[in-house]
Parts: sequence; structure tokens; C-alpha cells
Amino acid sequence: MLAGRGKLNEKIIDCCSPRHASQMGRALGHIDKKVQKYLAIKTLVCIVSGLSATLILVLFGVDFAIAFGFLTFLLNYIPSIGAFVAKVLPFLVAAIQFSSFWRAAWVLIVLWPSTP
Repeated sequence: MLAGRGKLNEKIIDCCSPRHASQMGRALGHIDKKVQKYLAIKTLVCIVSGLSATLILVLFGVDFAIAFGFLTFLLNYIPSIGAFVAKVLPFLVAAIQFSSFWRAAWVLIVLWPSTP
């Protein structure tokens, strides 16, 4: 999407009559702006989510906290399942690392609301 940005009008003009190209150009330009806004907001939410997950994992002393924070940032782009995986993986590592289900459970409980 980012690579083709700015070339949309040229492509529309090449494939349509001038009247239709103008109408399509306006409609697709509007859609393009909305998609760009969505991606910007989604990226901001993913950054905040990744940073908060990193902070929580560092405070609990979970190994690879920064890697899990970055993974949380990336996985939150995947609807539904990405956020779930971003929470379960640190929980599993904490369960192995601490040899205590309850401490790992607290990691999961505190981590759960921090990622959308």
C-alpha cells in the first residue's frame, strides 16, 4: 500500500474515461486517506501496547522482555489472534522461568488489559 502511494490517479486515468476517472479518483482518494489514518492509529496503538508489555515484563523480571515487547508490537497487527498470542507466549516463558504457576498467572493478568 505504501509503495503504490501517489500513483493511484495515474492508474485510474490510464484505465477509465476522464469523467469516470475523476469520480473514481475522488472516491479512491477518500478511501486511501481513511486507510492511511487507520494504519497510523493502529501503529500508534501497537507501539503503546508493545512498550507497556515491555515495561510490565521488565517489572516482573521475565526474560526476553524487550523481545516480547517488540513481538507484541508486531502481533497486534494481526486481528484477534495476534493479541492473544502476544499475551500467552510471555505467560508460558514466565511459567517455565519462575517454576510457579501463580507468578506466571499474575504476569498474564497484568499483561491482559495492556494489549488490545
